Amino acid sequence: MILKNEHLLRALEALSRAYKQVAGKRTELVDDRLALEILDRALADQLHTRHELVGTLESDDLLALDELLQASLGRLFALRATLLFAREQHRAAHHSAQVAFDALHRTLRARLTDEDRYAAHYLHRLLIHPVAASALSAHTVADAYQDLFDFYAEHQHDDRAEDMLFHALELMEPDSPARTRLGQRALSYYQGLQELDERQLQRRGLSRFEVRQAMADLRDLLR
Repeated sequence: MILKNEHLLRALEALSRAYKQVAGKRTELVDDRLALEILDRALADQLHTRHELVGTLESDDLLALDELLQASLGRLFALRATLLFAREQHRAAHHSAQVAFDALHRTLRARLTDEDRYAAHYLHRLLIHPVAASALSAHTVADAYQDLFDFYAEHQHDDRAEDMLFHALELMEPDSPARTRLGQRALSYYQGLQELDERQLQRRGLSRFEVRQAMADLRDLLR
């Protein structure tokens, strides 16, 4: 168990270094080709394959891995997808976006301690990037937004929860049972916010007017 934990820690540290080297210093790199090479070598090292084969990996290839490792790999595949998209390598970008989406969606509650952020943060960033619109179906994205709404509501990130909720509702079929169920969950969520006193609302960065307005907007959207 100790050896396994040490191996996992080393793997996470290596992936974190690669992510920060590219994401944090992208403007300092010569071009996106070099950034992709750095990412692919880091991914290849941890997945025990050749770097030129990284683009052929499938989501199922990550299933047996530790949750934190899956989340960290998902973060790198998401970054890889955006780099490929910027280079107009759309087919490869779509493939990496799907791998990233599956890994991050499965592990959205995993906490990546190197940046003190959950995988949900990187899933959200992927969904709002143009590569997601072309790589993922509206149904798939709507499902992810529902899960992100539940996650952010649970963690009391109310502004993000609201964004995720309305994104999901706008993507779902108007009369679908899933949309009705989500609407009911959302109404319960806002009713709970309305029951908070002024101090509790202030602690969460909300005003009673904002809650009432969000409730009214929600009811309008559900009609």
